[in-house]
Amino acid sequence: MSVAEKRSWFTFEINVPVVLGFGVALYFMYSGHTATMENARKTSELLTKYETLLDSAIAKDADVLGTYKDNLKRVEDSLSPEEKRLLALLLDVKKE
Repeated sequence: MSVAEKRSWFTFEINVPVVLGFGVALYFMYSGHTATMENARKTSELLTKYETLLDSAIAKDADVLGTYKDNLKRVEDSLSPEEKRLLALLLDVKKE
């Protein structure tokens, strides 16, 4: 076997269709991710807006506010001690 006939352990060949397909796949993945992140941001902003409007409406109506507080109290009373501890930790994190 001559040197020219020896097979190399490492060969580097550029397969244009594969490289092009890989590039197109990366582009579509990136553009899809970007669109998803933009939609998530818009949805978050919309939810924040409606949450603020709901909080304002509840605070302005005494009957609804009373019902809301009663419901929160009932939910709190139904929680186990572990769930109450986790809720307290969550509320502490949200304040910061």
